[in-house]
Parts: sequence; structure tokens; C-alpha cells
Amino acid sequence: MTDMALVTAVTLAMFGFWHAQSASTVRSRRLHGYLFFAGLGLGMLAKGPVALLLIGLPITTWAVLTYSLPRIIRSMPWLAGSAIAAIVCLPWYILAELKTPGFLEYFLIGEHWLRFTKPGWAGDLYGSAHLQPRGMIWAYLFAGMFPWTLLVGALLLKRRMNRQQEVRNTFLASHEGLYLLLWALAPALFFMLARNILWTYVLPGIPALAILVGCILATEHREKVVDALTCAGTLLTGALFAAVLLAQGTYGGVNSTKGVLDAFRQSHQGQGGLLFVGPPTYSSSYYTGGKARTFRDFESLDRFMSARVTAAGECLEGIHLAVYKREWDRLSAAQQQSMHIEGRFGDYLLVTSDWHDEADHEQDSLDTPNPIVLGPSTIDGRKQT
Repeated sequence: MTDMALVTAVTLAMFGFWHAQSASTVRSRRLHGYLFFAGLGLGMLAKGPVALLLIGLPITTWAVLTYSLPRIIRSMPWLAGSAIAAIVCLPWYILAELKTPGFLEYFLIGEHWLRFTKPGWAGDLYGSAHLQPRGMIWAYLFAGMFPWTLLVGALLLKRRMNRQQEVRNTFLASHEGLYLLLWALAPALFFMLARNILWTYVLPGIPALAILVGCILATEHREKVVDALTCAGTLLTGALFAAVLLAQGTYGGVNSTKGVLDAFRQSHQGQGGLLFVGPPTYSSSYYTGGKARTFRDFESLDRFMSARVTAAGECLEGIHLAVYKREWDRLSAAQQQSMHIEGRFGDYLLVTSDWHDEADHEQDSLDTPNPIVLGPSTIDGRKQT
């Protein structure tokens, strides 16, 4: 939800910085400098200190490589700009800490250090760990610009082989090209060694890649080649979007709970509520009007249900669950067989089963806990009894 806000903030800051350095008047330089610091503040507001790194890493590297550091230090409105950034972001951080003490420690240390340095970090309160092989971020970057990564890459390779242009005369060798390239690669370089990542982490660099692609195509003198590449890229992009939209419509979205909720409402209207097993999601809250009851895993649900069944003194039948695929895979084969799968919708399975009192299962294996879970709140405001 905040990824596109971060992309906007980073783009605003990088745009403001470049034009502050290339401005021809003092007034224009100052105004674009203020825009740069406003982008910094918005980035801090959207994602925290990671925005400073995604903006500062390419700018600092560019300044060192182009020997521009002294000029940057003299030209930017550091005091007034820092005040603007602080005004944008600090009030929210202060209010958040006052409202929920401990927020700053969790957000600054947990989300910005432990998430990336501790594989499988279990402290995430608003999602799940995204454990990936180191360097996977480069695959995400390549896929994020597909098919242009292939088309423009092939064009540059052919230029190199045909020696149509010397490297020193190409756009990429200019100060502007280097600036865009460093901006585009900054997210991948920063997250290269991290293992808890998402594909969305490459998004702040996509605007720079898009500009680079346009500039590279603009330097190609063969109009037919440009037209062919543009048509091929547009058609491939359209085909990819159509395939994704078709999959979204068929399965209800990969990470969305809309599909499983729609299937439940169509098949079990008036038969009680649907309970969610897996990491909390904004999707389940949105599509249920804030009435979704979610348990992070089967263990916590098992403890909750054991207490409820004991208090009720009776078994509960026909319990409907929306189970996150990763949580389903953690169950034993015996546990999975005890439940009926009605269908899979994206990353969620619609499951129906019964819950019995532990006294009815004294002979069951001790390593096969009853997996069915029930909570008092359901999607339609009813209560399951």
C-alpha cells in the first residue's frame, strides 16, 4: 500500500535534485532544492529511513564519480530544506509513538534492520517474512521492466557488436545517463544481500529505467528499429497484463481474499461465518468491512478453540476456513485429510471441517493436534455457534 507512495517520493526527490543542479537561476535552484527535501520528508513518511538510503545512495555515488560534491554542498538549501523535510514527517512519528509506545523501536530497528539482517524474522506485526535467496532482487528488477529489459538489451548488444557508437559517446556515458542508471540500480544494490524481500522493493528505480529506455530509443537513428521495438514492447506488455487480469479474475487475485470470500458467500450464504488462518491482510479487512477474524497460525487457533469447545461441551460442525496456502502446507497429511477442500483461490484455500471435543479423540496421535479454529466474529456480522 505504501510502495507507490515511496516511488512518488523518491521520484520527486530525484527530480528536484537534478534540476537544482542544472538550474540556470538561483531562484530555480532554490525551489527545486526545496522540492528535493519535500520528497525526502514524504519518503520518510511513506516508508521510513529506507527512503533516505534509496535517495542518498545514487546521489552520493553520482556526486563522487562526477566530482560534483563541492558544488552540491554549496548549492543546496540545507537548513531550510531540512526544516521542510522535518515538518513533513516528524509530527506523524511523534504522534505514533505517543499513541502506541514502542512504535519507534519496532519500526526503526525491527522493520529497518532485523527484517533485512535476520532471515525469517518473526517480529513482523503486519505481514510475513519473505525469505528469498540472496541476489533475488536482481531477478525482480529484470522482471519488473520486462519486456524492455530484453528488447533494449538486445539493441545495446547489437550496437556494441556493430561498433555503431563508441561507449564514451553514448547516452549512458553522460552525467544524466549515469544519474539515471544509478537511481535505477540503487534498490537492487541496497537489497542485494537481504533475504527478506518483496518484488515491490525494486519499484523506486522503475521510473529511472523507464526514462533510460526512452532516451536510449531516442538515440537510435533507424526509425524502423525503434518502431519495431516499441510495437513489440507494447504488445508483449499488453499480453502480460491481459494474462494477469485473467488470472486475477479466475482465482480472485494471488494475495487477495476477494476470490475466496466470493466463493464462500455463493456456496454457504446463511451458514455461519468464514474464519481466516494466516498472516493478517488489508484485503480481508477491506472485503469484510473490518469484520474478519484472523489467526496467524493453526497453533494459536488450536489453543483458542480448545478453550471454547471445553466451555461449550459440544462439537462444532461445518466450520468454514480461508486458509493461507503456506499455513496449509505446514499441516501434516493426517490434518489435511481431516478437512474438505472446496477450492483454491489465489493463495487461499476454502476449507470445511468439524471440530470435536478433545475427549472424543483420546486415542488420536498426540502429534496431530485438531486443526480447526473458530472465532466469534465473522464476515457478515453474525456469530458462529
